[in-house]
Amino acid sequence: MYEYIIGNLTEIYPAYIVVENNGVGYQIASGNPYQYSNQVNQQIKIFVHQVIREDAHTLYGFNTLAEKNFIFTLN
Repeated sequence: MYEYIIGNLTEIYPAYIVVENNGVGYQIASGNPYQYSNQVNQQIKIFVHQVIREDAHTLYGFNTLAEKNFIFTLN
């Protein structure tokens, strides 16, 4: 599991962002990717949760650790 990724925010799409770290672009799903609009081409730290299914490996991104942990209290 990954706790967070630090890297350059390179792209914003309607459902996800791309964070580049050491030459690898990580596609990170976000409920509101446009909240990162003012950070394009800047280094960011994004907390992630990895979900592995037989048909997909998905990273979900959160601004803070508290935001990430809050999602798991909803179960």
